[in-house]
Amino acid sequence: MNLNYQPPNHPIAEMNLTPLVDVMMVLMIIFMVTSPIDPTGIDLTLPDAQSAPVPRAPDTLVVAMDAELRIRAAVGEEPAREATLETLPAVLQKHFSGRVKAHVKADRSLTVQDFMTLLVRLNASGITQIGILAEPLPEEKTDRR
Repeated sequence: MNLNYQPPNHPIAEMNLTPLVDVMMVLMIIFMVTSPIDPTGIDLTLPDAQSAPVPRAPDTLVVAMDAELRIRAAVGEEPAREATLETLPAVLQKHFSGRVKAHVKADRSLTVQDFMTLLVRLNASGITQIGILAEPLPEEKTDRR
């Protein structure tokens, strides 16, 4: 056994990783705290206009909004219920309560603000799965990108 241990006289060429690990852990904690836990927004299933149409179930709620901001909601062959952006949650609660899935048709001339307001009102009414219906592209425009 050697009891006469003497440290080497030359410098040690090893990097001290402890401060680096400490900094990385602090940054990771900061990012975890500042990132939102419950992301806000509306999840949408956006259709590809060039793909084949997706078959709709006859019991799917369809909400349509025209250029004058009139809203009609219907399921299958039932008569459509009319509403405005302000009365939409009450109409959906009264006539279509318990539904969580809807397809949305919107007029081409609507502003993005009006369309987003419609989506927010649907989400506030309990509709959490929203599909957007679109017209297929005409044949002469399908190869344009």
